[in-house]
Amino acid sequence: MYSRPERCPNPECQHHGNAPLGFFWHKGSYRTKHDRLDVPRYQCKGCKTTFSSRHGSPIAGQHKPQINEPLAKLLSSGVAQRRAAIVLGINKVTAARKFAWLDERARLAHVAALASYVQFDEMETFEHSKLKPLSISLAVRA
Repeated sequence: MYSRPERCPNPECQHHGNAPLGFFWHKGSYRTKHDRLDVPRYQCKGCKTTFSSRHGSPIAGQHKPQINEPLAKLLSSGVAQRRAAIVLGINKVTAARKFAWLDERARLAHVAALASYVQFDEMETFEHSKLKPLSISLAVRA
């Protein structure tokens, strides 16, 4: 489920930018509380920094990532944060924090989606007289 690291997370390390194939050692594992899976840990051979394969994942550090999707569905359908917390059986502070996290993820997805969109616009003009209208369609890329 978890992939091997491609580079060291330490920005001062020599293996941060372009790392060779065997730049790390296996350094045990830990078990997550939410799904009881073993997540492998690694240690960089260059700077001795330890990190897991979940490092850099969007859900890294979350205790209840399984709540993200149902909470997003409830909040986007008009349910209040407090009611969503009661329905899901979580604290209202957890619901508020996850709402802020979901907001940031949605903003990043929106910015990424806007990078490839094309806008269509129409211009109405006339040729010779106003009795001969002419429509010009334009496609504008961001």
